[in-house]
Amino acid sequence: MRIHFIGLPHTPFDAEVASSCAFTVKAVNWVTMMTALGHELVVYWGGDDPGLEAEFVSCMSPDEQHAHFGDNPWATIRWDNNEAYWQRFNMRTYHELKNRIRPGDMIAFSAQAWQLAHLVEEFGLEHQIIEPNVGYSGIAAGSAAAFETYAWMHHVYGLHRIEDGRPDDAVIPVYLDPAKFHTGPDQGYAVVIARMVWRKGVDTAVELAHQYGIPLKIMGALGNVDEQGQLWDCEGNVVARPDQGSWEYLGEVGPDVRGDVLAGASMLLAPTRYIEAGNNAHCEALLSGVPVVASDWGAFTDNLDLGVHTFRTIEQGLEAMVHADAMRPKRSGSTRIANAARDKFSMDAVGPLFDAWLQRLAD
Repeated sequence: MRIHFIGLPHTPFDAEVASSCAFTVKAVNWVTMMTALGHELVVYWGGDDPGLEAEFVSCMSPDEQHAHFGDNPWATIRWDNNEAYWQRFNMRTYHELKNRIRPGDMIAFSAQAWQLAHLVEEFGLEHQIIEPNVGYSGIAAGSAAAFETYAWMHHVYGLHRIEDGRPDDAVIPVYLDPAKFHTGPDQGYAVVIARMVWRKGVDTAVELAHQYGIPLKIMGALGNVDEQGQLWDCEGNVVARPDQGSWEYLGEVGPDVRGDVLAGASMLLAPTRYIEAGNNAHCEALLSGVPVVASDWGAFTDNLDLGVHTFRTIEQGLEAMVHADAMRPKRSGSTRIANAARDKFSMDAVGPLFDAWLQRLAD
């Protein structure tokens, strides 16, 4: 099957370099999975050719990327078609796609489909439009969508006032490379992995760890520790103070560091305030054999059987931490969590689910 994969203008097509951008990581993994299954991919993205087993079409040069987005593209991009970089990227993508597309080809979008509505209008009648990584709310009319969780599918259906089921859609879980994560002995600390924004609930994680009496390691972009030892998020909120127990801000880290820190954690705290679509971080923790304490809504509720404990209040959160803590010191418990997560989230497990979905659409 030949698939034209329409991507993003702001990041390199590299899951290591752009590990802070969930959309990019998922896109690289998806293209890797699909080419391994024998599908022919044409990728339209920004930056240089990464050398994958797919045709790569650069629709924005590295110099243009740096001029538009600076050194932190996943923090500076705006999802607005009026931005000059979107107009430039969309125009180039349209012309490159028009020169390459053949009868019977599929078109896949990697992110908010409304950004590319003109492509749906141009090609949607003659070509199957798919959205294989729906971790966003702006799905296209007439596409077939694969949602990351049942919770997110129903949320998006509600937003779009979709009251009847859509048979062409699917729910296919988050997919990661399990080789990047490993189990290890419990070293007695909790972890939170999140962008430093208020809605990620980092302040709640700090308070939970403080009351529970467990050290906390904080990983994620866009935070800043001031001279008084306070951690600020990028929106001007103090999310951690020196008097709130033992916490450490590691900043934005790559997959290797993240995997090592997770391997020694007693638990991951994920008190996101909004409805999460997939939340890679808690799937990474489970692949590391680490139980999760998370908000009682969104993606977390799809994985309650894997070692996720949910809560709505601080009191419930502390109780959930007791249950999570009881799982981790037992080596067998850690291995069981990691094995179950690998069976659900590894690329080897998820790839055939996508393959079956594409074949169903083609038939």
